[in-house]
Amino acid sequence: MKNIVHVGAAREQARNRKFNYFYFEPREDDGWIIDTEQDNITVFPFALSNYNGTAQLNVTKKPTVSSFYEPNMELIKKCQPKNGDRYNVIDNIDVEVKRMDSIFDNDFQIHKLVLDTQGSELNILKGAGDLLNNVETIECEVEFVEVYKNQPLYEDVNKYLKKYGFKLSHFRTLIKWSGYLIFADAIYKR
Repeated sequence: MKNIVHVGAAREQARNRKFNYFYFEPREDDGWIIDTEQDNITVFPFALSNYNGTAQLNVTKKPTVSSFYEPNMELIKKCQPKNGDRYNVIDNIDVEVKRMDSIFDNDFQIHKLVLDTQGSELNILKGAGDLLNNVETIECEVEFVEVYKNQPLYEDVNKYLKKYGFKLSHFRTLIKWSGYLIFADAIYKR
């Protein structure tokens, strides 16, 4: 069976019994990950990064926009005046983080790597190390402006993935705020 690794797996659901799903999600709220009882799902209750240790997660009013980076409220209030409060930080919690290459063996094959972690995607890719050589497709959320302060942007992710032979296939789900392109899901293939 092929393997799908999904990092930032809040509210995700395994859709195909022909795949093994590996979910990484540090939040353990009730119902945070759906269908954990299926035998083709493995859930890791920690986050991924470019080191092993702990990191502080900024928990926001809307849980799915929580991030290790601080929300850029100046930009958010300017471009999202009606619903920008979903980015308000309501708590800070320490969560365990690990490198992906400390979880999987170097020969582990990944059919699809999905990253939706509100700005920390590049750190996760760096923590994958040589595992990236065994990935067929990457679906990675990328921001074009700093939705979170000092976060890596699309250019940084794109440049890094080129080193591993990935090329941008297309953008999916382009999101604009007040007429400006803010973020998208970038699909990379070899």
